[in-house]
Amino acid sequence: TKRPGPDVFVRHGTDETKVTVYTWQEDHDLALIVLPVGNLTKLATATSPPKIGDRLFALSGLGTHGGAASQGVIGDVSGQAIQHDVAIGPAFQGGPLVDSDGQVVGIASRAYAPLGFATDGVWFGVPFQSACDKVLSCPAGGAAGTGAQRTPVAGP
Repeated sequence: TKRPGPDVFVRHGTDETKVTVYTWQEDHDLALIVLPVGNLTKLATATSPPKIGDRLFALSGLGTHGGAASQGVIGDVSGQAIQHDVAIGPAFQGGPLVDSDGQVVGIASRAYAPLGFATDGVWFGVPFQSACDKVLSCPAGGAAGTGAQRTPVAGP
């Protein structure tokens, strides 16, 4: 990734909105985008880390009713990754990974490979807290849901 980059758009249903790529963290497959739309519903971040065996859902803004969900199970958790078997197609990449309570635990990615090899059927999500490493300024080291107004997304 370099500047100037190509135009980037966020799609919800049939609506597309041009966004600004503010910053990125290539090694985590994260980008911070600025969406010039106000009054959007904010998802809460999980207050406790996910655990092996927990159900996990990937969310997308595309779908017949304005969104879609794909579900799976967490296979492993570390500070660097959430290993899971949720199907992450192109429409889910960059979207939130949420727990059974609908709270964000990570960001869906098709490219994040913390172990250095490509995956096929088992994916690695970026733990939400990892976004605080470079992409976000998190208050007191906490997750962005505690006050920050920026949203990290994984990207191509």
